[in-house]
Amino acid sequence: MPVFFEYVPRNTFIHRLHPLTKVILLLGIFIAISVLWDPRYLALCMIVVMVLYLVSKTPKKWLLIAVPFGAYRFIEAGILGVTQPAEVFKYLPPEMASQVLFSFGPVTFYFGGFLWALAYIFRIFIGMGATFMFIYATSLNDLIKSLRNLHIPAKISYIVVIALRFVPELFREINLTSTAQSLRGWRLKTKNPVKMAKMAVPIAGPFTRRIVSYVDRITLTTQVRAFGGGKIKYREKLGLRWYDWVVSIITIVVVAITLYFNIFYGVGLI
Repeated sequence: MPVFFEYVPRNTFIHRLHPLTKVILLLGIFIAISVLWDPRYLALCMIVVMVLYLVSKTPKKWLLIAVPFGAYRFIEAGILGVTQPAEVFKYLPPEMASQVLFSFGPVTFYFGGFLWALAYIFRIFIGMGATFMFIYATSLNDLIKSLRNLHIPAKISYIVVIALRFVPELFREINLTSTAQSLRGWRLKTKNPVKMAKMAVPIAGPFTRRIVSYVDRITLTTQVRAFGGGKIKYREKLGLRWYDWVVSIITIVVVAITLYFNIFYGVGLI
């Protein structure tokens, strides 16, 4: 049964894309949001990512996990950004950047800093949405084959597999342990954090043992398959279709244009 952050085979346009095309698309999104600070351009990026997210039919509840994290980061961004003076901003008009929103004791909050904090939050949600879409729509087997065909070192492929497999297995083990304990009469219903920590002991013990066992299984699996022991060839080779080329070329061109105008003309900066 599929759990959080796990690939699910579906017949969507994003699912049908070649794994390397999806890697290019993901890298393109991250490169774009890493150089953009103007909330208007980041809002455009967010619209594109949300459209791709809906097309891939990635579960919307995955994004709910990003809400508390985004709220926490917004507080952090507010502390770092909203209090920034106007001199920090090189492209935002000084009269706009220095506009005072309000003061809280000795701390003054500026409009330029507010834009900085808003851009920071946009980056978080865009990055999470793109990552969730990639995980949901990309088969690990196909991704490994594509990486090997590109002669990517086995150690890097191993890191990618572990990173994409560990989180869903973590959720699966939590669900399995919780179900087993609930059948024995265990319930976790309290708003007291101290009591909650004490009541979670029946889950923490078995869960820790299963995670250690899971790590041992992964190690044994790599040894049985002679991971890194020599050159591995796959009989099946995934080819790029015409729409893979179109998506890849459009992504590369858009990112190149973004970098050009960003570096030489300061477009997207504040």
